[in-house]
Amino acid sequence: MTASLKPMLLAAGCAASFALFAAARVPATADAPQPIIWCASDLVSDAQSTSDRYVLSYQAARRALCDGDAAATVRALGAILPDMRSRYKTDGTHWIDYGRTYFYALLATHDDAGARRFLDQFENDWKPAPEERAFWGGDFAHSFAAYVADDAAVPRTPDQAAQHKLDPHLTYALADLGAKDPADATAEVQAVADTGSLYALMLGNLYAQQHDWPHAFAAWIAAAAAGPGSPQMEFYALDRWNVSALEMIYYYRAHAPAQVPAASVFCGSPHDLAAVEQLALGLPQSTGLDATHIVDASIAGGVHARVDVESKGEVALYFDLLGGQWQPVARPAATVAFPNGCPNPRFINRPSGS
Repeated sequence: MTASLKPMLLAAGCAASFALFAAARVPATADAPQPIIWCASDLVSDAQSTSDRYVLSYQAARRALCDGDAAATVRALGAILPDMRSRYKTDGTHWIDYGRTYFYALLATHDDAGARRFLDQFENDWKPAPEERAFWGGDFAHSFAAYVADDAAVPRTPDQAAQHKLDPHLTYALADLGAKDPADATAEVQAVADTGSLYALMLGNLYAQQHDWPHAFAAWIAAAAAGPGSPQMEFYALDRWNVSALEMIYYYRAHAPAQVPAASVFCGSPHDLAAVEQLALGLPQSTGLDATHIVDASIAGGVHARVDVESKGEVALYFDLLGGQWQPVARPAATVAFPNGCPNPRFINRPSGS
């Protein structure tokens, strides 16, 4: 990671440890970074002075995750989950910090199914926007262009909004992507003066295009942790780019600490894949049989999905996104080309029988 990377990616609490890993660009084949990556950005609740026993329990569990003991974090946070939900769910700060840490710990212990279930609850009714669908479809230039357009939607005070102009570095980055030069686009985004979830998410996506997973993860962690950039009430809510970053982290968890990098194939939005997998396991072709599981799943163009289910034999099930909902369809036209190389047992092998 170059020295010009925005300070928000080097949160003060973990800067010394994180800088050791971030000092040089690390290719996808290099050793995975240390577990400190999950704590590369501080959360508001981490250093709060409090006598609240539930917040203190969160803080202890967070320290365990930052020390590399994800299993202890899962146990501790799982024990207080009912209390966090009942006491703090309307308290954006504590619930959001707890939720991000619990999600990270579930991923770090390789409980992918648990992480997916919790994320679905945590993000409420979030659905992929055109920006995400374009990214997961491999249309990086249009995805980035849509994120650049999102610059106008970033919350700002009236004075800030009146004075704000699109940073020219974003325009330059867009031109670089049009020229198929993601490395130069990355350097331009690093030079953007604005900070916040949108810009860190852009940076992570650019690193992902280059299969630079350690730096993609660092940027996505920063994007997920970024709070409101303009004055807010005491409590705040996740914004859409925070959630997009969590979805990116989930999909690329195979590149997280202690994991072996998986094939660099964009198989579709993780949110959509989870939806079509659940639908596939509920269809008559999949029910009533022992040990039914999903062999692979992929999405083409953001609107066509295929799920291969194995029970006593194997069957391919197809879905189209119609009216914002995934619905079963007959085999799509021959012109639909689904991504190859999507099987990944840490993501999609889920038994539906016993």
